[in-house]
Amino acid sequence: MEEATVQAEVRATGKGPARQTRRAGKLPAVLYGKHQSPISLAIDRHAFEKIISRHGANVLFHMQLPDGTYTAMVKEVQRDPVTDELLHADFEAVSLQDRIRVEVPVVVEGAEIVGKTGGIIQHQMREVEIECLATEVPDAITVDVSHLKVGDFVTVAGLVVPPGVHVLEDPDEVVVSVVVPKQAQVEEPTAAAQPATEPAHAAAKTEPARGPAAKTGEEK
Repeated sequence: MEEATVQAEVRATGKGPARQTRRAGKLPAVLYGKHQSPISLAIDRHAFEKIISRHGANVLFHMQLPDGTYTAMVKEVQRDPVTDELLHADFEAVSLQDRIRVEVPVVVEGAEIVGKTGGIIQHQMREVEIECLATEVPDAITVDVSHLKVGDFVTVAGLVVPPGVHVLEDPDEVVVSVVVPKQAQVEEPTAAAQPATEPAHAAAKTEPARGPAAKTGEEK
């Protein structure tokens, strides 16, 4: 699991101080925990966004405050729905000795090999909840599907996870499966649906008797 050190400062609570924090280029945040009273913080917004953009939300943050360093993980990030700008972050203080529950992404490898055999990957579970020590949280759980054939699948029980990590999902839940591509059903016209063809002599009777041959298509 990635770790990062972040300088933080205590800020006043309320919407007014939060707006002032954003105008100063910092991100309003709050730190709380099972044995931790909530602390309103301000951290460097650019540095925080760079960290989560590179490593995702499952990062072990060491929050350096004037009274000491707190170890925490991101619980929620709020963004502007229009600009996608970071607005607020919630951090939960964690103990390095306690097991925690987090969700980690499931990454599929080898899909291009399956595609060459005519199969299509259906990725049903893109995240799974796990339990482990904070220092043992993996960035992702990888599923290698390169050996799968049409009709094969991988369940939660078949996931390969690092030592110390326990997956909390239903073991029988399907994570990835290989299916046959849906083929377009083209119905052949029946005899009744086919337009009747008039005899050649009958068609000739309807042709104009004078002038040049009639042009096909719409007249301009």
